[in-house]
Amino acid sequence: MTECYDIGKEKTNFALIAGSLHLLFAALQGVAATGFVDIPLVPGNAMGVFVLTVLGLVFIFGYRELEQGIPEGVSFIVVGIMLSLIFGVLYLLVLGADAVSAYVVKAENFEDWTVMDGIRPEIYLSLISLYGYLRWKDEFSSVEIPLPGGTTSPPATESNDEVTPSQEAIDEEREPIPELEMGDDEGEVIS
Repeated sequence: MTECYDIGKEKTNFALIAGSLHLLFAALQGVAATGFVDIPLVPGNAMGVFVLTVLGLVFIFGYRELEQGIPEGVSFIVVGIMLSLIFGVLYLLVLGADAVSAYVVKAENFEDWTVMDGIRPEIYLSLISLYGYLRWKDEFSSVEIPLPGGTTSPPATESNDEVTPSQEAIDEEREPIPELEMGDDEGEVIS
């Protein structure tokens, strides 16, 4: 790794742990989906297996790139954290909707429903991602990305003090395009 890309072992280890846990719970959900085994707090759900597998692989790809010294591996961690948080919030909303159906509306198909029935791995695994987000939220926006030619992009800043030219100023600097005369098939100019 170069000096400006000292990502650190903490992010690398975070990516490995988060990725491994997501893949582990994807496998557990797959086993629970068969119906042969009842695993507490892990409902069998094929779509959940897919979601957790994708999230786990995103973190694992980030880990792999960081281990190889490729600084863009941080991008995988950021995406993994954001996706995990999105799915965690989504399943919390589903849990809330199920609770309303069970306890407020008293829907028939929710008579035996408990809050524990709505707890899913995406919810508690998003807590790990919440830790990562809170821990590194300021660092993620200031990573320099290498560009072709050995230059780097400037880190993102809270405020942009540079004045960007307006479209009118850009148009004024351009040379006008000369008007072209159109002719018919025989070469005569049409006005």
